Parts: sequence; C-alpha cells; structure tokens
Amino acid sequence: MAAEAEAQERGSEQSPTVEDYSIDTPNPAPKLVRFPKKVEPLAECSHSDDAEKGVLSSVMQSSIRGDESGRKAMFIAEQSVGTGHFVNPANREIWASLKTLHENNDPLNFIAVTNEMAAAGTLEANGGAFYVTDVSGFVPTGANIDYYLGILKEKHAARQVANLADMLKEEARLGTNIAGALDDAQAIIQTIRTAKRIGELPDPDDMSMLIGENMPPTPPELIRGMLHQGSKIILGGTSKGMKTWSLMDMGISVATGKDWWGCPTIKGKVIYINFEIQRSFFARRYETICKAKGSFPDAGMFRCWTLRGLVTGIEEMTEQIIKTLQQEQYALAIFDPIYKALGSRDENKAGDVASMLNELEAIAVRTGAAIGFGAHYSKGNQAGKESIDRIGGSGVFARDPDAIITMTQHEDDEAFIINSTLRNFPPQPAFVVKWDYPLFTRDAGLAPEAIKKPINLRANTSGQFQKDSAYTIDRILDTLRDCDNGKKASGRGATELMNLMKSETGMSAATFWRLWNAAKDSNPCLIKQGNRWFHVASITNQ
Repeated sequence: MAAEAEAQERGSEQSPTVEDYSIDTPNPAPKLVRFPKKVEPLAECSHSDDAEKGVLSSVMQSSIRGDESGRKAMFIAEQSVGTGHFVNPANREIWASLKTLHENNDPLNFIAVTNEMAAAGTLEANGGAFYVTDVSGFVPTGANIDYYLGILKEKHAARQVANLADMLKEEARLGTNIAGALDDAQAIIQTIRTAKRIGELPDPDDMSMLIGENMPPTPPELIRGMLHQGSKIILGGTSKGMKTWSLMDMGISVATGKDWWGCPTIKGKVIYINFEIQRSFFARRYETICKAKGSFPDAGMFRCWTLRGLVTGIEEMTEQIIKTLQQEQYALAIFDPIYKALGSRDENKAGDVASMLNELEAIAVRTGAAIGFGAHYSKGNQAGKESIDRIGGSGVFARDPDAIITMTQHEDDEAFIINSTLRNFPPQPAFVVKWDYPLFTRDAGLAPEAIKKPINLRANTSGQFQKDSAYTIDRILDTLRDCDNGKKASGRGATELMNLMKSETGMSAATFWRLWNAAKDSNPCLIKQGNRWFHVASITNQ
C-alpha cells in the first residue's frame, strides 16, 4: 500500500514547464523542462548584500562626477549582471530604476533614482528615500565597480549551482530519468561557466566598445600626479633613511586629506600593516607625526595592524588580509617593512620577488586599495646610478610597481632628492625634501641636481675619483687662517665658520661638525678666546 501511495503521489506531481528552471543572466540558459521546480532557501554564503550595494553605489557615485561617468559605469554593470543577480528586493528595485533611467538617457544619481522609484510606486515599500541615500553613499567612488561586479557574479553562480544540486537530488529521489537529468545538468553547468567564467580568466575586451563615451572610468588619484587607488607604490631609500617615518606620513596624509611632501592627497581610509615596530612605539610615532602635521585622522580612518613576530610568507596571509581590507574598504594599505613578507624567498631572485609582488597585486585588485611599501638601497653611494637602479635586491622591485619613488642623499646631509618613475602619469620633475623631525618637508631652495658624492672623493678629468681637500680638517684650518685676507685677525665663531665652509665648498653641517670636533682635539694651533676661534699661525703673522 505504501508503494502504491508513493507512486500515486509521484503521478500527481505537476509536469514542469520552461519557467521552472531558468538562469537570469544577460545570456539566458537553454530552455530545459525535465527538472521539477524546487528551490530550497539558499545559504548566506551565496548572497552578498555589500556587493549588491557596492555595484549600485558605484553607478550612483560615478554619476556625481557627471552624467557621462554614470553612464559609463552603468554600461559596464549591464555587460556583467542582470536583475537576477540582486537578491535583496530593495536593491533589485534600485537596479530596475537605474536601468530605466539609463534607457531614457537620464541622470543616474540618488535623487533621480528616488524620483523614479516614487513614480513607479516602489519607493516606500523598499526603505524609502533614506535607504536609497544609504545605498548611494555605500562607497566613496565608483572606482571599484569591477570588484563588486566580480563578487556579485560569483554569488549568483553559487546560487545557480545550489539550485542545480537541489534539482539533481530531487530527480535522484524520483528516479524517473537519471540519464536525461545528467545530460541537462551538463548543459546547465556549461551555461553557468560560459556566462560567469568561474575559475577562468576574463574575456578579452573588444576595444571598440571601450572608447568614447564607453571608456572605463579611471580610479581616483590618492596622491596627485603620483598614485591612483588600486595601484602599487614603492618608496626606496637608504638603510635608516627615515622610510618608515615617510610611509607613516604618507598614510596619515591620505587619512586626513593633507598634502604629502607638497603633493595633494584625496582623503581615504588607510591601514598600516606593521611587521616590525612594537605597538607602543608605533603609537608614539603616530602621535608625534600627527601633532607635527597639525591634524589627526578621524576615528576609523587610519588603522595599524601590528603583526610583529607573526609574519611568514605573504602567501600565508593574503586571504586574511583581503578579508580584513574588504570589510572597511580601505583606499591605501601600507606594508612595512616589505622584506619580512618574503618568507623563504630570496630578495635577489627575480622569480621570488615577482611571486611576492603578485600577492600584493592580488590584494590590490580584490580590495581596490592602493598598496604602498618601502625598499632599501644597495650598499654604497648611489650617485652614479639611475634612480630606479638604486633599490637593492632583484630588479623586479624597480619594474613592477606603478609608481617608484626614490630618496637619494643630497649634498645637504639632512636632505634627499626625490625622483619618481610613473607608469600612469606624465613624468614629474625631481624635488628635494629636508628632514625636520618628525617630517620631511619640500625645500624649493635646494637644487635637485646637487646629489651627494662619496665623502672625501671627487672626479678628476679622467673620470677617476681622488681625495678632495674641501672635506678635510686642513681645509677648515686654512679657511680659518685665511678668512681675514691679511687684515688683523678677528677670529670666527664655530657656527660662522661652518656657514663659511658651506658657502665656499658645499660642506654639510654634519660633515663640518665631525671634522671640527676632531680638529679641536688634535690641533694645538687652535685657540679659543671668548666665543671666537683663532688659528695661531694667523695671529703670529700679524
């Protein structure tokens, strides 16, 4: 009797129709009719409300830049997703309104969307104007629309796979046409893969579709003329050359929207991934820099993730870093020092360095954040090298980043020449920054051409280096002896003599004091009267 009842139950089931299974994509699936309609509640992992809001907000934020920018963003979105990609009913209605506005060539900002939904009678039932405004402000710019579209497509494909699994399970229970079910399943899987490219590379772009009004929008400039959001920047300098102070200054500048080394920045969230400095010392540096700049980032705008002692290879941390960055939508992530992310890699091997930088690039692509890090110079004086060749380790460091910023010692020991090699910007002229604890500030009075030569060396006419008397104790003593030009000796104060040496020979303050202290200890011909120093020989000859 039970078997008969089961057979009767199976026979009473309604025959499926074409609508019982469909894939809502820009390219609909083949019409399949063998599976009965049965859709179980989907797991939370196959839906991302943030990704839905990210796409909608990116379109509306792009429209704020101008109607043309909004249409470009909507064009990109409609090439990738359809209404069925949106699970949240309110988000689906916003998408429908955006489509209508786009078809009518109307603005795509949140005001236009609100009015369109009100006219369609869908506004109040879906959160009202407040919800549309909230979605519109979900992201600060439309620069990362591709990232959110990628998540939306992955989640949609996951739901399709879940539905397919449920349908196969139901067919297995009924047992009426297993072979046909498997054939249909293969066709459905192929359709999903073709439409979504799960686990595959994206399709090549037809460039005729990406020019003119369809040109993809460029990401915002975080540092004017130097760095876009989503790009990589490397800061190269000498060991103990204040690179960490400079990177922290960069991050705080972006987090507050203040200039960095005289370059305007766009305000955005920053995370500093600190592999080296103890938490308490980092906090002290942070406070010191903020006080010097006269501005503290707002709450949540600058975070430090201290991983001292927890660092292995970057590949062991990539997924967790991506997850953390995605939660707050950071504009800039700084890794310091980068050599600690090498793990077992060799910084002198191109393949090892490239694999690490590929991990950083994946973080940039999947989060939309710009990536910043520092690198040390090779040993020795860097005067005879091109700026991008000064960074130590593999040459990949000097080829991979989108922006390469190098700090090379100026003749003034407290100043550095800043050169930039930029992939996505026009060439920028070199400039000089000078250290004024705890910041470097741009100094227009120092010539960028005055690169520091090796100490006590100068080039002769044959290009060989030889001793330069301008940087010796004897030269200082000679200057002190001769400074009165045969007149009655009046002596010189030490600071006055230092300035004289700088103007006559270019000797830096640090070099002068090092040599002067040695001269005072070893030369009996020097005598001091009051605050003035005299050379004995010059007094004797008067």
